[in-house]
Amino acid sequence: MKIILQRVACFISATIITITTASAQENLTLVGMKKVQQASWLRVGEMPDNRLYIGVPALTGVSLGFANNRYSFADLFVGDGKTDSIRLTFDNILPKIKDKNLVALSASTQLLGLGFKAGENYFSFNVITKLDGALSYNKEFMVLLAKGNTALANNSKNLASMRLNASAYTEYALGMVHHGGDENNPWTIGGRFKVLSGIANIQTKEADISIQTDTATFATLAGIRLLVNGSSIDTGSGGRPKLFGGNNLGFGVDLGCSFQPNESWKFGVSVLDLGFISWKDNTVNYSSGKAASSINLGGWDVNKVFANNSNFNPYADSISTQLKNTMYPNKSSQPYTTALNSKVVLTADYQITGGFSANGLLMGKWLNNKCYPGFAVGVEKVLEKWLQVTANYNYMYNKGSMGLGMSWDLLPIQLYAACDNILYLNKLDYARTTNIHLGMNIIIRNKAE
Repeated sequence: MKIILQRVACFISATIITITTASAQENLTLVGMKKVQQASWLRVGEMPDNRLYIGVPALTGVSLGFANNRYSFADLFVGDGKTDSIRLTFDNILPKIKDKNLVALSASTQLLGLGFKAGENYFSFNVITKLDGALSYNKEFMVLLAKGNTALANNSKNLASMRLNASAYTEYALGMVHHGGDENNPWTIGGRFKVLSGIANIQTKEADISIQTDTATFATLAGIRLLVNGSSIDTGSGGRPKLFGGNNLGFGVDLGCSFQPNESWKFGVSVLDLGFISWKDNTVNYSSGKAASSINLGGWDVNKVFANNSNFNPYADSISTQLKNTMYPNKSSQPYTTALNSKVVLTADYQITGGFSANGLLMGKWLNNKCYPGFAVGVEKVLEKWLQVTANYNYMYNKGSMGLGMSWDLLPIQLYAACDNILYLNKLDYARTTNIHLGMNIIIRNKAE
């Protein structure tokens, strides 16, 4: 119990406090770079702009992203004005916290990639490792974390909206895009079938928690209904996470289509990551027992927990002991299933003239049973046959940003890079959201080019 409590607490703290020092992955700029093969990840129903594509192993696509819909890393730390030292403070972020808040982290590395055109069809195969995690929480949870239970004295608070789901897995995807034999046919359809191999996961299936703090003793009465599932996160369950193979098997599909009524306009719709992973390796499940509906927790000083060189073990030991003695948690090793974080993407492109085009995007992404909408509007310019530039304005997770992307065709080598928040690239500590995607491909263009 102590091990998983330590890991859950450390993951939540690290996600909230340090997520903005990493570099949620939406690729809102990359989707406008139609000459880059990786744009097809969000344009499932469009024919890629090449005859042959080979991904350079482990270099063809690397993406890092974060999202915090309320505050930035810079809001958490302030200087003393005299030296270079900084200190942790929650004073700047508490006014920004709302009833519903989200922090998310995503990363991916494309290990292998291959695509080729055959007649009216385009076939592709990709192997990608992915990390996708999100923590949803309400304001009371942050108040408890920032000021301890004394801040909630004589008040009854509900933390029921706290949800955590994070997965690491390897994806093996086989895709196909088809355009009808008639050149005048405006429709193109596509899809990808994906086999998923789970590496590790942590999930709060249920997290209905209410707390009330006594004004005299600052002891906390907590009513808990909790179910936490994990795979390869509790060392006591034995074994290590497996990057390849293993018994954490899942399946997924991406589906899409595009419609081009004339030479100027093209519209597309894609539904991504419809699927699941069944977790069986090194699983652990903790649930609140029926013997007790509430527990008593003594007060603790949050400042000591986050102090320099602090050791979380005493706090984990104390809380773990009280949980065992009063909540009677049930521990098991049962398999469980998690769903992928699905997305719906709508695209529109307008070819203006002379290699100059405009594009727009609407997106909805589901995280912890809630849909987060976003959009992007931008332009793409082919400056030379070997250079394409894309710029856009994008909005997601309650934050607007300027995106920039470039691709260099040094045939047969293609280099590309895209960032959803280019204005904060050199000051990520002030950014609330961003995504960076870069890579190198080997491509052979269509004969017409």
